[in-house]
Amino acid sequence: MYARLETQTRAVMENLRLVLAGLDLGFEHVVMARIYLTRFREDYPAMNATYRSYFPPAGPRLRYRPCL
Repeated sequence: MYARLETQTRAVMENLRLVLAGLDLGFEHVVMARIYLTRFREDYPAMNATYRSYFPPAGPRLRYRPCL
């Protein structure tokens, strides 16, 4: 199950990369991303690991991401 969620998360993040690149921006410019998970407890760890891999280290804090 995690592989499917990771694949979906990567697809979303790659689409976001394209949109940002079209504006001459990168992930370092993202302030917030809203994420909707229907099975929070099961899906959050895999989603979060994939999400984190797209952002440069920002010190002790990552980009804000409310998960609903």
